[in-house]
Amino acid sequence: MTETLVSVWQEIYQDCPSKAVVVEPYRSIQLTAESLFARSELGARRLGALGCGKGDRVAIDVNDPIDFLIAHLSVMRLGAISVPIPKGSSGAEIGDIVADCSPSVSLSDPSHNSLWNAHGVLATSLDAHASPDTTVAIDDADPDAIALMLYTSGTTGKPKGVPLSHRNLLATARSVITAWEWSEEDSLLLTLPLHHMHGLGVGLHGTLCAGATAVAFAKFDPTSAVAQVRAKEVSMFFGVPTIYAKLLGSEGFEAFGGLRLMVSGSAPLSAEAFRRICEVTGQEPLERYGMSEAGMISSNPYRERRIAGSVGKALPGVAIRLSDGDHGEILVRGEAVFDGYWQRDAATTEAFTDDHWFRTGDLGCIDEDGYLVINGRAKELIIKGGENVFPREVETCLEEMDEVIEAAVIGDPDEYWGERIVAFLVVTSAPPDQEAVRRFVAERLHRIKVPDEVRYVEALPRNRMGKIQHELLRGN
Repeated sequence: MTETLVSVWQEIYQDCPSKAVVVEPYRSIQLTAESLFARSELGARRLGALGCGKGDRVAIDVNDPIDFLIAHLSVMRLGAISVPIPKGSSGAEIGDIVADCSPSVSLSDPSHNSLWNAHGVLATSLDAHASPDTTVAIDDADPDAIALMLYTSGTTGKPKGVPLSHRNLLATARSVITAWEWSEEDSLLLTLPLHHMHGLGVGLHGTLCAGATAVAFAKFDPTSAVAQVRAKEVSMFFGVPTIYAKLLGSEGFEAFGGLRLMVSGSAPLSAEAFRRICEVTGQEPLERYGMSEAGMISSNPYRERRIAGSVGKALPGVAIRLSDGDHGEILVRGEAVFDGYWQRDAATTEAFTDDHWFRTGDLGCIDEDGYLVINGRAKELIIKGGENVFPREVETCLEEMDEVIEAAVIGDPDEYWGERIVAFLVVTSAPPDQEAVRRFVAERLHRIKVPDEVRYVEALPRNRMGKIQHELLRGN
């Protein structure tokens, strides 16, 4: 098989060159397939003129989705490696990426150029160089060549580079296209950041592999999102729990009930949020599970029952097993799984079992219906009195209280128990009494899982993709 992302996209759109691939509503701009491939060919040749070639890393530090896609495709057509940079990265964060993967060039917004120049990297745009190298070879990358380097969230320690091949990325896109019945008739409302697997590897790559269209925003805005849905411009929507929380607090969210599919991922969606989305829109959100290193792993079914708090079953082409039979660490195999971290042999060895299953670091169990439920990160597991306590189980219970908006649970060192359970709650204007919280949990879970202490906070710390950063709660 010699397919790459580029060859697949070219084949899909060759019979419909005038089809809009990405529409940018803020500027009323649309990028057709014909324009995308013409502009990305020119971009690849301009990168060649700058001295970039196969295997070189090219940072992409732009926020506009159309500019991003042209730059991303230009890099891949040259056979180089696209390195998307998280929006709002500091000079220090950019320095870490430069030190780790030595990008040859940064294709960046002009306001960011000085950050790259300070680290010795040429910062430019594809339009800044009018003399393309017409002799440079393009469109001949190997399917196993690295196409994309994503950097992990870095909630503990410095982010690690995750190299993904064309084969890895095609496997992810095709698995969700099959599972979600994604077709060329669909149009995706895409408001997620494009430096992440959810927005780029699923949203943008999936759109192109399905021959569909994306209506893309550089940032999420509830009013604009509702307007697009009301105008019947889109059929699908991808969001993270924080985005759904904003929609639930906005006027017009009921219009989303007319969509074919609403997907939630990147962080757990609480049972209460699931219930409220159903109540407002009349439609159940579809929760899925994935990560940079393994692409998309599992999903609630498109046509069958979707279960709140579950991430469903393995996607096509993915195998899942748990380290201890029906519970334990979630282990994954499949064509979408990467081969190892960029220049980090020790981290790569730790990331795989002896028989080469990828260790996700997430703890889970399989319920009676065969659906996967994630209980938290292995590093977040609380061991109290010799008993394992999964933070997510306690958090889910706490979020069933009427007064609790969201919850986070951590373990705190304790001389007697080994660890004690501390719950952090974001609550309504009338916070519940601590003993009332403890009684509520005691009536629903084993007594060992009852919080030893309850603390009230205005908000929980989250990373860019909405994941709660439990480690930042320690010491608070």
